[in-house]
Amino acid sequence: MIPTTTYIDPKRGCMRTPEQGGSIDPSLESTHRAPRSGTPRWRRVGALIVVMSALTGCSRDEYPDDWPGKKGMLIGRKGVSCPNLEGDYTDMDAEFLVMFGVGSTMDRWRDHHARITQADDGSWLRLDLGLNAKGMLAARGEQAKGEGRFGGLGHSITLKEDAQYYCRNGWIYSYARDDVGEDDFRYEKLRLGQDWSGALIVGETVSYESSVGWGDSPSISLGRTTRTRWYRWPVRDPGDEAAVARLEGVRLRRANWINHGREVPTYFSNLHTRPICARLVQPWRTVKEKPVISRADSTTSTDDTGKPWGCPEDSGTMGAITTTIWQIDIPDPGSALGDYHVEWQSVDHLDQPWHQIPIPDVRNLPTTGN
Repeated sequence: MIPTTTYIDPKRGCMRTPEQGGSIDPSLESTHRAPRSGTPRWRRVGALIVVMSALTGCSRDEYPDDWPGKKGMLIGRKGVSCPNLEGDYTDMDAEFLVMFGVGSTMDRWRDHHARITQADDGSWLRLDLGLNAKGMLAARGEQAKGEGRFGGLGHSITLKEDAQYYCRNGWIYSYARDDVGEDDFRYEKLRLGQDWSGALIVGETVSYESSVGWGDSPSISLGRTTRTRWYRWPVRDPGDEAAVARLEGVRLRRANWINHGREVPTYFSNLHTRPICARLVQPWRTVKEKPVISRADSTTSTDDTGKPWGCPEDSGTMGAITTTIWQIDIPDPGSALGDYHVEWQSVDHLDQPWHQIPIPDVRNLPTTGN
């Protein structure tokens, strides 16, 4: 049997392992091994009783010592009891929405910022989500070595009081984590607030059954253990928005093969955090006809009012961080059709002239992966 070292935490009265943090006072250390011959049985039983007494009813608040303190009841208010959490926070991921019952555990988006606005009476709280600079680098495929690949985009959402949360004493409590689960593991509560640096913090309290066993003997119940785990999202750096803007743009690449001897798959990517309108245009050389136009693939998303983004009918509405694939022919000097070009514009600036990217020879475009 491999020994496992545990100790009694004098501050909390709980048995802890080294993996749970903290230094071990040798005077408190107890190493569990197979009993040695000659050890009085009464001494082993007495030690087990002491351990059981320390574990039964154990409760831990794991708020990190090096974090700024919790504002709690001293925070500014929205309405009578809701905290004022308005601000812009970073390092947000999909788990935050899951905590309030409005996200999916299948979502993998991360490296977002969340701009929070609230009703004056605290009746709703809106999170406007977008990529931070780290997330934009991942979206471009330029993440640092060892960092995960782009995990997708989170969607902005509005939480409602008495639907997703309730307020009490300067904290927001999630109904999705309010006394939910089975006897062996339960979410007791989840509360959202701020620390004194202005960062967003969440305390998630869970409880679970504890037991101890020895060899093949039946396990002995030690009652329930309760612990509060804390999560933190700092205030967004003021320079992050400008860094995101510098990383935004469009990208035009081609595949490194040719289909049927003349068609080249060509990838046009919208690397903006907002939709764009885009189309592929090929004018005629010798006849006065309307050019041949291929619309970009369109998103089904709408603006904040639920209306379409307003792109012209001859162009497609590309969502943020999406790619359209066009089949572009290699040049044919004998064709009546001229050179291709891409036209695009942000949905926020459709009253301005559109950008153009000429494609005199698709074979000269950079290939994907370069």
